[in-house]
Amino acid sequence: MDEAIEQEKMEYIKKQIEMIEGIKKVTDLRGRRHGLKACIDIKICVDPFISVYMGHNIGEKAENLILSQIKNAKEVMVHIDPCDTKNCKGSCKE
Repeated sequence: MDEAIEQEKMEYIKKQIEMIEGIKKVTDLRGRRHGLKACIDIKICVDPFISVYMGHNIGEKAENLILSQIKNAKEVMVHIDPCDTKNCKGSCKE
């Protein structure tokens, strides 16, 4: 049976991820436990003019941070969006 990861833990992780250089905003973060394993989905916004390579590296930093904070994480799905009015509604940090 699935259950959500503690809200306080998810808020802490979100704040840590938003401090990663290159991440302008976390637009969604969801975590669930299935038995002993955890699955996390995150959507981040980055500068729309960086390379795919740079965006991938930023995503890996977010993934590694999550893996270091969530015990028994088996899957972390990082979705990277360009920071624009559609994805961030103009509220991204500079």
